[in-house]
Amino acid sequence: MVYGVLVALVLASSGFVPASVLPGWLQGFTTAQPITQIVDAARSVLTGGAVHASGAAWASLVWCAALLLVLGALVLRRRRGVA
Repeated sequence: MVYGVLVALVLASSGFVPASVLPGWLQGFTTAQPITQIVDAARSVLTGGAVHASGAAWASLVWCAALLLVLGALVLRRRRGVA
């Protein structure tokens, strides 16, 4: 189940095609998800663009920190036996 969600997020990100060519209803979802932010930041670094020019680098760091906090809290809670 987790892999299905992950595959859907990757396919609906800007990793394979630019978000501008996606349908309008999918563009909003694509630009708001964490994979797109990370891909855009990596693409900016690899193409020699300015990382700070787009907010992709900061957005990807915020997404990673938020996921780390939420998932870390869930793991610690489960390990302590409080479910």
